[in-house]
Amino acid sequence: ERDEVVLREIDRLGIDQRTRYTPLTLRYQTGSGVRTAQVTAVDPAYADMFRLRPEQGRWLADSDARRLAPAVVVNSEMWELMGRPEVGRDTVTLYAVDGQTSGQALLVGVLPEDPANAGMGAMAYTPMASVQELPGVEDTDLSYAEYRVWVPPEEADAVTGRLNSALRETDAGRFETYSGGFSFEDSGFGTLRTAIIVIAVVILLLGALGLVNISLVTVRYRVREIGIRRSYGATGGRIFTGVMMGLVGVSAVIAA
Repeated sequence: ERDEVVLREIDRLGIDQRTRYTPLTLRYQTGSGVRTAQVTAVDPAYADMFRLRPEQGRWLADSDARRLAPAVVVNSEMWELMGRPEVGRDTVTLYAVDGQTSGQALLVGVLPEDPANAGMGAMAYTPMASVQELPGVEDTDLSYAEYRVWVPPEEADAVTGRLNSALRETDAGRFETYSGGFSFEDSGFGTLRTAIIVIAVVILLLGALGLVNISLVTVRYRVREIGIRRSYGATGGRIFTGVMMGLVGVSAVIAA
């Protein structure tokens, strides 16, 4: 009922990029024993919203909800620890946190190594529609859930306000809405962009200084020539043009 209420309001606003998000903790089998992994139940749209692209296999699909074994997409660290099982064919063994129950999941994709998640350990994603097929997952484990949507930044405040009004009091309970995200600067690329601009300006200044030095040397060694041309009526503009054309030729040779 909770999903129905929230998703209905989201669909009413015409938002296509939406996903449910529920973090879970499970254990998985490796060659050296059983380890713990952070498993997140999401909808297929999550990959487009957060720019996730598997380097092997594929991302989760709506059809995975009809599989006998739940599908999982894992990060490269978890895949390595499991012994590099074959994507799309091999299953992985998952255990409940208490170790009392176990089950099989089909490995459908492997995510590339992400520096932003360095040190996060083993991570996996599974379809929200089949999350209860995972071992040890009960309704109480799903009591916490987020509903994430993507809208253009200029519409974020308006959409947040409308969802807040619609979901403040519902038959399924009370919901809180908020807007958030990462801008170009927040992701760290803003600093990188500034550094690149500074380096480019320094390079241009050094190049300009080099041309000035070349022009000074050129004028110094062509004083006699310039004096003769002036005596024959050459204007300052023509002499300047001649010097500059020589510099352009030197610059072209250096660039080549």
